[in-house]
Amino acid sequence: MRCALLLLVTLLAVSWLPHTTRTQWEPAGPDPMAQVAALERRAQVLQDTGDEVIRKYFRDVFPLEYALLETGRVRNPWMARVAAWALVLEGEKWDIGPQLFASIMQEENPWLIPDTTSYAGAVGWMQVMPFHAVAGGRHRVACGSDDLTAGPVSVCYGADIYRLYFGRALRRALEQALNGYGGCVRAPGCELYATRVMARLDQ
Repeated sequence: MRCALLLLVTLLAVSWLPHTTRTQWEPAGPDPMAQVAALERRAQVLQDTGDEVIRKYFRDVFPLEYALLETGRVRNPWMARVAAWALVLEGEKWDIGPQLFASIMQEENPWLIPDTTSYAGAVGWMQVMPFHAVAGGRHRVACGSDDLTAGPVSVCYGADIYRLYFGRALRRALEQALNGYGGCVRAPGCELYATRVMARLDQ
């Protein structure tokens, strides 16, 4: 278990290394001391990034992984770890608690079987309808792939779709609250109060 975790951490650390640090790793000419210094800088970056990934895992990822496994419905325990990482990263991207996305996932596909397809045609961990993955669509652009059977890709689509509907619902709720503030009850045309306020807000 520990060896597997360390391997995962190493892979993540290498994949997350900033591109700007690569020039620091390259040997500076034939000078052996310069080459050693470059390798030491590379080792330090790897160590620092690895330490950060380990802290992130135990602070943010492990609680979600444990919650997914605790249901007793996950077929492959490794899928819970991959799912937890994906949920945390999408939550950070949109500043939304990953617990919300995890709850949606547990409702849609608690077994975490990547190629699960519903009778309606929804696919993957987040049960996304394939039409969301059409080329050129906003979700396809945001997630960069149309493979809804890839767990992290499915989470990306699910988060982006939720964010779209949440934004629409939030605007409707805001308009309703503004009309209430403006005293709009039954008077014809009073809903224009919210329209005018929102127009100023959008400027």
